[in-house]
Amino acid sequence: VDKDKLELKEFLIDYNKSQAESILKSLAQLQKQIDANIIPLRLASYPDYWECRYCQFKEICSMIDEGEVSWENFKKKIESQNK
Repeated sequence: VDKDKLELKEFLIDYNKSQAESILKSLAQLQKQIDANIIPLRLASYPDYWECRYCQFKEICSMIDEGEVSWENFKKKIESQNK
């Protein structure tokens, strides 16, 4: 969406079946983690990935240890640091 004109812009891409299946598999795994209240792994390139520098969750992401974390345990960690 063009934020100035509120118009949609289309990008045509070549369909790649294996890439599409890989993306769908990753999204299905992410959905399972969300349903199980597990915070997914952060990006492997964190914090050097350029988008990490501008992310609104950068501070929260830095608090997560390596690996998956249950939401309840992480919530307790956040609350204990805010006291």
